[in-house]
Amino acid sequence: MRTLAWLRQQLERARSRWSSRTFVTWAVFGSTMIMASAGLHWAVRLAFLGYGATLFGVLWVCRQSWMRSEAATHQDREAKQANWVTIVALGALGVLLLTRLIPFLRFGEAPLGYDTGFYVGSIRSLYQTNTPASSALYLSIIPWYVAGIPPALLYHVFHVLTQLFLAGALYFLLASFSVPLRRRLAAAVLVAFALSAVQFLGYWWAFTQQMLGMGFLLIAMGFFLRRSYWTPLFALLAFLLHTPTGAVLLLTLAVYHLVYIVQLFRSRRYVDRWTNVMLVMGLVALPVAVWVKWNDVANLFSDVFRSYGVFLAQVPSERALEFRGNFIGSDVFRWLILGSIPLSCFTIVHPEIWWRRRVSAAFFYRHLLLLYAALAVLVVLTFAPVIYQARFSIMLDLVLLVFTAPALLVLVEHVAQRRSGYMVLVGALAMAPISMGLTVWHQRPMITTSELREMKNFPALAEPHAGVLVTDSYYAPWLWGFATWGTVAPGYLGDSWSHASWERFWYGSSDEERLQMLSARDHPQPPLYLYLGERQQQEQPYEWFIRSSPVFVNVSPHLWKFIGDPRPVPVFPST
Repeated sequence: MRTLAWLRQQLERARSRWSSRTFVTWAVFGSTMIMASAGLHWAVRLAFLGYGATLFGVLWVCRQSWMRSEAATHQDREAKQANWVTIVALGALGVLLLTRLIPFLRFGEAPLGYDTGFYVGSIRSLYQTNTPASSALYLSIIPWYVAGIPPALLYHVFHVLTQLFLAGALYFLLASFSVPLRRRLAAAVLVAFALSAVQFLGYWWAFTQQMLGMGFLLIAMGFFLRRSYWTPLFALLAFLLHTPTGAVLLLTLAVYHLVYIVQLFRSRRYVDRWTNVMLVMGLVALPVAVWVKWNDVANLFSDVFRSYGVFLAQVPSERALEFRGNFIGSDVFRWLILGSIPLSCFTIVHPEIWWRRRVSAAFFYRHLLLLYAALAVLVVLTFAPVIYQARFSIMLDLVLLVFTAPALLVLVEHVAQRRSGYMVLVGALAMAPISMGLTVWHQRPMITTSELREMKNFPALAEPHAGVLVTDSYYAPWLWGFATWGTVAPGYLGDSWSHASWERFWYGSSDEERLQMLSARDHPQPPLYLYLGERQQQEQPYEWFIRSSPVFVNVSPHLWKFIGDPRPVPVFPST
């Protein structure tokens, strides 16, 4: 009987501690962790669930202490530790700069990803072609180009500075919250940003225009939290620099205003003057942005949405990677953010962690609703099979980093206050740089030094205005950026062949047909050169044809000149 009474007493205590909100909180956390770890090996999944439950439990215990403390106490501590906050922020910027420069220190001039060649080629052609006024990215680097800086160096310096600008935009957003610990939160988000593998990969793939657009998006959100009339200007700049990023901001603001206005009417309150002004200015700025970017918007609707809709299921397989965003897939993205999911999830279900006390409805709707709206929009765009899906994951990672900052700060404070926890803190903080360091160290250039040297030497090897037909689109941006603007690749840069024609050229059994197809091409203009890179060593029929046929002359290790000799060509042996 005593045992039953004791059990009944323990159940009553647990029931009093575990309110309905507590149960919902742990249920949301558990379901999020289970979905995030789906598809992992059972041992890895079990370790991840244990890691997440431990972090969430520690933060849950911390919640009991900081909920009892006063905001003024946190504000006094913020003033006393201002120097430490500055040191941490500068240290995070130092780590960020180091990780961005390591590829250059190891591999030289062109260590980054696919879009590098497109940007370098665009800078080279800045004065040879009519650059549209909407190309704000290229207009912003004209002064540096006039100074005589080489295009490749100019682009890479600009690209690295874009990372520092994005870090500053994150700091500005967190510093825009009306909370006592905003400077410490801003420093914490810089640490998370510097150690984010997703952000490094976005940098490595050379998504300069998107990174710059995301910076203006964050600044626009910061001004919005400050209720500043500068918000529409920076939102417009984000849209002009990168249309998908501007579209995300537009959807976020639409969701925010919808929820905000509905709750105002439910509470029988009217929309305030500032919100009305923002709505009017937004309705005025949107048509202006669409007019300036009309070519991009019109092409998007006519060439993409009308042909394939908004879902990837309708996109042909040969163009799926291009329309997905040419970035890491959702499974890899999920793997890279596993470590931060428990922290961001805790902040999402406990908004009071921002203020370190119970959050009022006014604070939530004015400061936090915008973040939750951005999170909802980006989760749908990242994990739904929509066009540009992979690129949205970079923006989702930024929003998750913002939600990670408060929980990370609480965790560091809790562990650092206990002597026995110093080693745990050092070990936990050391794991993130090690993981980030491995990601940086294993990221190799897309082309070799010898290939780059050969591409840059193309004007000395070929006639003026000679064209290059790239048989693998992998090399398209590099040749277009570093060799010649007369580069054509499968499906890129004005290519006139259909995918079926390329299939016949790549895998067909008739070399005579290949010869006829090349002879009939009028773009790129003759003389015509064909490029076979080092990764094209699989001895496909077209590769054997180019390397062995007398209609080609090998002018460099990877470059063949098509001379159109009518002599009989060898037939690829049947197997």
